[in-house]
Amino acid sequence: MTRRDALSHPLLALVLTAFMAGGQPVIASEADDPAASVAEILRSATQGPELDQAALSEGLRELGADAAPGVFAVLLAGGVTDERGQVEPLSRSESLFLRYSLRGLPVEEVTGFLAGLADNGRPVEERVLALSLLGETGSGADLGLALRLAPEQRKALVVEPEAVGALEQAITRLVRRDPGGVARLPELLPSCHPALAYPLVRSVARSAADGRLVALCRSLGRVKFVDPVLLLEIERVARAAPSKPDALVRGLARPYLKHRNTGVQILAAQAATALDDRDAVGELIDLLDCGDADVEEAAHRALVELTGLTWDVEVELWATWHEQEVRWWSDEASRCRDEIAGGSGAAAAILEVSRHRLYPDRAAAALLPALKSRRTDVAILACKALAGQPSDVALPALVDCLASEDLALRGEAYQTLRTLTGLKLPLDVAAWRGQLEIGE
Repeated sequence: MTRRDALSHPLLALVLTAFMAGGQPVIASEADDPAASVAEILRSATQGPELDQAALSEGLRELGADAAPGVFAVLLAGGVTDERGQVEPLSRSESLFLRYSLRGLPVEEVTGFLAGLADNGRPVEERVLALSLLGETGSGADLGLALRLAPEQRKALVVEPEAVGALEQAITRLVRRDPGGVARLPELLPSCHPALAYPLVRSVARSAADGRLVALCRSLGRVKFVDPVLLLEIERVARAAPSKPDALVRGLARPYLKHRNTGVQILAAQAATALDDRDAVGELIDLLDCGDADVEEAAHRALVELTGLTWDVEVELWATWHEQEVRWWSDEASRCRDEIAGGSGAAAAILEVSRHRLYPDRAAAALLPALKSRRTDVAILACKALAGQPSDVALPALVDCLASEDLALRGEAYQTLRTLTGLKLPLDVAAWRGQLEIGE
């Protein structure tokens, strides 16, 4: 007798069994057992040649609060049995459709049931299934619940590898559906099980959420032993990010340049470089003679990458240059900005600004008015100066220059855009605006 035959039998339709925790069959009456009710709904949906997804979803909705626990029990059992203990497993399509149908239920019913499984010493196979269902039905607001479901108990010494894997998959799905959930990383880290801190950070870092870099930076200092992993992921994510976070967020990694652990200092130097943290240059110069060869080498690599200068590890040379740069931006930059904006002496001011490379965003902002100058020679000179300042501040204005009637200006703006972005688009305004997401 097949499962469909058993479920169609007038007597057996009322007496079903579902494998509950521990794999033990339990005789269940449809009247008082959610698993039996779900099995009956499944029977109705499989009367035809193909499973009726609409009928299955509607039946589960009508079942109400019992739907989630019933589906969970049937999926955990992997099938239903008759009173003789004969089992017909769920087919792959039936299993997938049951899971999918949960999305049609009120979210609070599903998550409310799953929350009742957390911190209750459940077997690992139950927790893995619960995490899987949460990943398919929940949102970013349920990241905390996922972290509670993974360990057997809140104070468990270890978390099984299969539970950790299920957690990472659940977080990936939750964040894919609700990218804003990554912003909760700083608040979740201190309260999660220690064994889950690394998986949580890795899952957020490897998501495609726009806010992941900011979340990683703001999580620094929340849990000390996680900071090295955070710095490592910050560097990786920042190098691939289309844009850098604001200065306040970039600076969150800077204090780790003075960490007492040399390994953390090296990671901080790499993170500062990836974040383009120009305000870290002074502290990086201080590390050039810290006495640890590996830290000194990491600081030197960071300085070369940040500034474009290729000097050796000569502390006095770097320190003198940095002091002069800071002083120039404090005392002289405003004069050059005024001259560029006013037009008088613009060419000389452009050349002067181009020699200062500590703060590319500030330099690009100072050069920006020259791109709109009535004198094409001034605009062309500004394009050349911008090519040496790795900043995206002037990109929209450079794209506008592609529409200039002056052929030389169009060509210079085009070359500067290719230098700054690494893109090889045609000399076409619409193509560049579309790629850089610049409005009209």
